Amino acid sequence: MSVVLSYASKNIAIIACDGRIIDAKNNIIKEDYKKYVKVNDHVILGYAGELAPCECVSNLLTNPKNIAYIQTLSYEDIYNFVIKYCSTFPPNTRYGFILLGIGKGHRIAVAYIIPNKSCPITYITGDTINYQGLYPAELNDEDVFKKYLHTQNPIEAISSTIKYCADRSPSVNDRVYCDYIRLDPA
Repeated sequence: MSVVLSYASKNIAIIACDGRIIDAKNNIIKEDYKKYVKVNDHVILGYAGELAPCECVSNLLTNPKNIAYIQTLSYEDIYNFVIKYCSTFPPNTRYGFILLGIGKGHRIAVAYIIPNKSCPITYITGDTINYQGLYPAELNDEDVFKKYLHTQNPIEAISSTIKYCADRSPSVNDRVYCDYIRLDPA
């Protein structure tokens, strides 16, 4: 699994990832792959794990034939779609999704979706900061992003976290891809 990170505060949601894709035998397939998609003007989906199921969800949500419909979907609609679609995956499928955007009440929302875990939507209020990470198995027990987030601004923390992961996992490189959604003041 690669690394995908998210940062959300009351005004901004940031998604970032490295660029490496490996196969089941740990052979490097690509070094410049962006592991997130901007679904519509108010939702970004990041993903890691087995590429085929992750890309299937991503492609369904960015299909040009359905773009007019996709643009009308709310954050909650997309969240429910991803949860429902993931329930069709075979039991041992490795995947992880982080969904960021503007949810109900015109608030920044974040949710992570991984196998066999409850994945509630968190709506950011006040000075709350929410950060999530999907990490390779060899780093899953570390809260690496938190370590850097407390000492740097979010973008620097993201870059430092991805570099740290790249130094410790063959499934991660040090390329940083990043996008965001900003909440316009009401």
